[in-house]
Amino acid sequence: MKEGTVHLYGIYDLRNNRGFINIGTSKDTSEFVCDSLESWWLQYGQQALPHATSILALADGGGSNSSQHHIFKEDLQKLVDRLGIEIRMAHYPPYSSKWNPIEHRMFPHVTRALEGVLLKSYSMVETLIQKTTTQTGLTVRTNLTDKLYETGRSVQDGFKENMKIVFDQFLPKWNYTAVPLNN
Repeated sequence: MKEGTVHLYGIYDLRNNRGFINIGTSKDTSEFVCDSLESWWLQYGQQALPHATSILALADGGGSNSSQHHIFKEDLQKLVDRLGIEIRMAHYPPYSSKWNPIEHRMFPHVTRALEGVLLKSYSMVETLIQKTTTQTGLTVRTNLTDKLYETGRSVQDGFKENMKIVFDQFLPKWNYTAVPLNN
């Protein structure tokens, strides 16, 4: 049995009422966020949305996927280059993440599934989260990422000047699209 810290990164498919939670055993970093998006896409997204040419991600404005951090944009750029699909980020402004659908439609139910339980192992966390359902048909899949993530990373030289991130005209601070370099 493993013991330690867990970090959850959730992705909610609003159209299909499906949740995906990546359970990390290391640190909550921008690389962990991008690995979570990649796991979701490879395990669920590309099968559920086979004709998708881009992904729209609604995200909180701070933390490991902060709209202000270039390290997140650099990791996001690496992700879209690997996947070959655009990812459009729409960050909620500070103090408004409560309007993000994941906060109302998935996380309260996941929290309820974990409520009052002494979490003794990663497999126990996975099992409890996978049991999350609602009367409206919500189901939640999980993935366990046992990878060591480094904190305090810096953006590579030249990234800011050469990034292929397209910022929206409206609220560019929070809305932008990462385009694969091979497009």
